[in-house]
Amino acid sequence: MICEVENRPCLELLGNTLSNTDVVQFFMGGYDRATPQADLVASFCPPQALEDLVSGSSCVKSENIALLDDRTNDGKTSVAREELGPLTPYDLHRELSKKRFQSHNDLVQAKALTGAFGSLENAGPCPPDADRRLIFITDLNCWSMMAIILTASQSQARALRDCFYRHLAFRGFIGCLIPPLDAIDFRLASLSFDLPFYSLVTALPANRPHDPRNLGTRGPLRRVTELSFLSREATEPVRDVEVDYLCEAQVSVLISGTNLQLWVAYCFVDTYFDSIYATDSVETYYSERTDETGNFYPDPFTGGQSDSNLPILNPLEFFLQVLGFRLAQVCTEWVKLTVWLRLKVDHYIETCPLTGFGVPLARDLDVLLAAKQSRDWVSQTRMILYSLSRTLSMVTDHWESTKSAGVFNAVSGPASRHLYSIYANFKQLDGVLRDLESLRGACDEYDAREAKTPSSKLAYLDLDLY
Repeated sequence: MICEVENRPCLELLGNTLSNTDVVQFFMGGYDRATPQADLVASFCPPQALEDLVSGSSCVKSENIALLDDRTNDGKTSVAREELGPLTPYDLHRELSKKRFQSHNDLVQAKALTGAFGSLENAGPCPPDADRRLIFITDLNCWSMMAIILTASQSQARALRDCFYRHLAFRGFIGCLIPPLDAIDFRLASLSFDLPFYSLVTALPANRPHDPRNLGTRGPLRRVTELSFLSREATEPVRDVEVDYLCEAQVSVLISGTNLQLWVAYCFVDTYFDSIYATDSVETYYSERTDETGNFYPDPFTGGQSDSNLPILNPLEFFLQVLGFRLAQVCTEWVKLTVWLRLKVDHYIETCPLTGFGVPLARDLDVLLAAKQSRDWVSQTRMILYSLSRTLSMVTDHWESTKSAGVFNAVSGPASRHLYSIYANFKQLDGVLRDLESLRGACDEYDAREAKTPSSKLAYLDLDLY
């Protein structure tokens, strides 16, 4: 019975009564009332995305963005379905439209089609059930999201609504709804984390990172900020001189289970800024899988740090493994960025003392321009630091809530071995948060000194006269 329900997309509940404009609204919880979450997802996934996907438009067949790993799961062993390789959004929709579970009727039909006689075992090959399904997607776009919306079961849809919203809204989150281990009904189990971060990219202006995905009229999904203003010698970008950019990015993982053996895991990873190395691309993972040795198939959920040929079948243990590896990756990005910012901020403050501005010649244009640049630098730097602190604190606050609730207190056995690195990395992120707050304090002190200088006061009044 459970398998039959999971084979059925939630949108089939209304038959053919949905128009293209209603699909997202219904998936997000119904179209009787609008919600900010539904509006955001609808702005990212317009009706045209459905038309493109169903019609097989060239835009949904041009880029490989997904990997699918389907396996049986009896709690101890698993058998994998045929490996499909990298998938376009169109391919992903086609594969997800197929049944996860084969029924007795499916076997009978297969027997009839092959003309086999005798037992059902002679009916020809049927794919193994997809008890454990992993869906890995890079740079989740409107077409890959629509492929999931059109094929997700009702139980999957409930968990995906919040996941989609948080991923689009650039919101940090860690949440685990885990029933007792001896619970008969596991269908409400939901394990999820969203780890937003910022990647520091140095590139020529002609190669400026850009997220091609859009939130309707709101612009790109992920913002890219040029950081040339952090240097005293800041000028307009020169074509042949590299510039530093701050790129928003996020890793979102959701595991939703019907029971301990039947579950689906989703992993959405932003990679638009990493066009040179493409370390998290589906092509990279697949090319490493087909290595001549054939001994190690990197699991994309863990950034290639574990072997997908040795699958973890318990959803909680798999969740902790993925969180451990992805958190370490994100933590590295946060630490690298904070160290870089510390060098930039300290250098600016040390090389741009304000004592020289408090002289009678403060009306000199160069001095006034320097004072204005200092004010602008403080304003922009504080704004950047505030955004960073706010983004990171969302993650650490959710972690503290999850930890305080004792969610992982009962974790034991193989699953517990991942907790040590998770705790250690969150402790390091707490340190990063303190460093960001310290940098904001340094900017506040610099601003307070700058505001007291005569040149600063004159700059407010006289700069427009020149």
